[in-house]
Amino acid sequence: MKLSKRNSYTLFFIIAFQILGISQQEDPTLFSINSNPVKVSEFLYIYGKNNGKEADYSKKSLEEYLALYKKFKLKVAKAKMMRLDTLQELKEELHMYQQQVSNSYIMDKEVTDQLIREIYARQKKDILVKHIFFQFPPNNPPQDTQATYLRAMKAYEALQNGVPFGKVVQENSDDRTNINHSGDLGYVTAILPDGFYEIENTIYQLPIGGISRPVRSNSGYHILRVDDIRPARREIEIAQILIKKPTERPQDQNNKVTALKVYSMIQSGADFNQMVQTFSDDAATKAKDGYIGFVGINQFEKDFEDSVFALQKDGAISAPIESRLGWHIIKRISVKEELPYPQAKEKIKIQLESDSRYQYARNRVLERIKSLNGFIMNEANIQKFISALPPEFTSFSWEVSPDLPDVELFRLGNSVFRSMTFAHYLKNNTEERLQYANGTAPALVIPAILNKYINEKVIEFEQSHLSEAYPEFKNLMREYEEGILLFEITRQSVWDKASTDTIGLKAFYEKNKTNYKWNERALVNEIFIKSTDELVIKPIYEYVRNNTIEKTIKKFNKKNPELVSYEKDYVEKESEDMKSLSWIANYITPYSSDQEKGVTTWKKIAKILPSSQKTLEESRGYVIADYQDYLEKEWIAQLEKEIKIEVDQQVFNQLIKK
Repeated sequence: MKLSKRNSYTLFFIIAFQILGISQQEDPTLFSINSNPVKVSEFLYIYGKNNGKEADYSKKSLEEYLALYKKFKLKVAKAKMMRLDTLQELKEELHMYQQQVSNSYIMDKEVTDQLIREIYARQKKDILVKHIFFQFPPNNPPQDTQATYLRAMKAYEALQNGVPFGKVVQENSDDRTNINHSGDLGYVTAILPDGFYEIENTIYQLPIGGISRPVRSNSGYHILRVDDIRPARREIEIAQILIKKPTERPQDQNNKVTALKVYSMIQSGADFNQMVQTFSDDAATKAKDGYIGFVGINQFEKDFEDSVFALQKDGAISAPIESRLGWHIIKRISVKEELPYPQAKEKIKIQLESDSRYQYARNRVLERIKSLNGFIMNEANIQKFISALPPEFTSFSWEVSPDLPDVELFRLGNSVFRSMTFAHYLKNNTEERLQYANGTAPALVIPAILNKYINEKVIEFEQSHLSEAYPEFKNLMREYEEGILLFEITRQSVWDKASTDTIGLKAFYEKNKTNYKWNERALVNEIFIKSTDELVIKPIYEYVRNNTIEKTIKKFNKKNPELVSYEKDYVEKESEDMKSLSWIANYITPYSSDQEKGVTTWKKIAKILPSSQKTLEESRGYVIADYQDYLEKEWIAQLEKEIKIEVDQQVFNQLIKK
């Protein structure tokens, strides 16, 4: 049995006890199934999550959702009665999901949220930055890294002694692309590329005019200077009319005059899109009414960018702006405004997951867990274990010797982790060991692998306590487990039966066949001519107007069997496909040629068909769906007779918000 992937719900929790005035120390039973209680907390969690803003706790809303939840719980109870929760495939899927979800929970919410809020705040500003760059040599050996740092410190001391920043750039910077601009990087905003987190931290802490000490990135060391801080421009959506300069357009020596003339015409009421078609020299955007799309900071020449972002409202059109290409008349379409924090948070969180600062946050969490749970390493025993490992420790064939010392390596909470258990971990993680050359001293290998092992054990420790720390995690795991059971029991009892019960499906169709009819339809032929030559196309087009496509192919494909081809389709009168056609038999559209592909096409309505009965095969998808609904209703009725449900009406009434 192979299970399909199922998406988990978005995490959501409402503290409904407080809303409804129920003591959180009490958690009464709302209803029971075969004497198994369903608590108020469980019902309110799922009611609030699935109803969102519509969760008004009115009698009508609560009664409707209670009816749905009782049916859900009936199916789950039946699945457990059938012991589906003991199936190995389902247990493995639940365990895998628990591992995935628990890892996200273990990430300290405060630390992760702090990183997100930090980025959100930083994205409110653009920082104008200059730098002096000292690049690491290839392969970056430790002694060369130190030499690079000393170069950077020498330059920093020169700045401290009053040497102008631009002069230090000219004499020291390895970033030759910016030498002529005195190390100018332009305006930047968070998030900087991965590996530049410390650069980002530095520039957002410096005041205007401030110069940093050497800061390390993945590429080398940087001395940074902040020249300006402004409100973030974010991105602007624009279209343009481009009048190229004479070097690009020799036939027009009066490009500025032309641009001013076009701008004047627009100011007088001329349509911008029409002006694009008439005057723009930008072939890439002309066919799209000059549309460029969203552009951000530091993409274009400074004067051009300043003029574009100076447009104050959507629809505003700039006076001609000069660039190295020519003169641009820009139309503002929209501006990306700052997202509200809840929306921005989700977007930033996705970016963080591929950024090394996320690993930084994870390490912080691991350290917190260790600190709160009395983590202790026994360095002496670790060294004792390392000393006892043989030289062939990093070979594929290495086996754990019973003579290795079994000593305590570290402890966490009430758990003690011993060296022999770690030795077997090493044996089973061959890939980890084989990263090192055979014969590499254990003292050079063990620390990194031990650190990974410790981190895994810290995560496992926290996973075992998540339900205690996070009530919503407990709810989510129960919800997912029951979702798996619901999927499996419904598959067996309804979906598979509806698909495989051919006799029952046919009987259902015969009983309800009047529900499955074709509306009026047209047989539409789409005709393809492998040519764009008018002399070839027109005779075929005129002939097919008054003849069938079969006769047309027979007449014109004698010399070239691939000249005329077609595809047919049945289109209902009210469908989207009919909007470009007229509901008339033998109606034919104008033809259209694609010069690049060398093909000409048009459509013809070959005939109009009246409303008619669909066969079972023609309506199979709809019949199966309706048959599933029918089977499910019968199934629920049977479950209600088989399984006892008791609702505590007094407890339910307490949930109704007055």
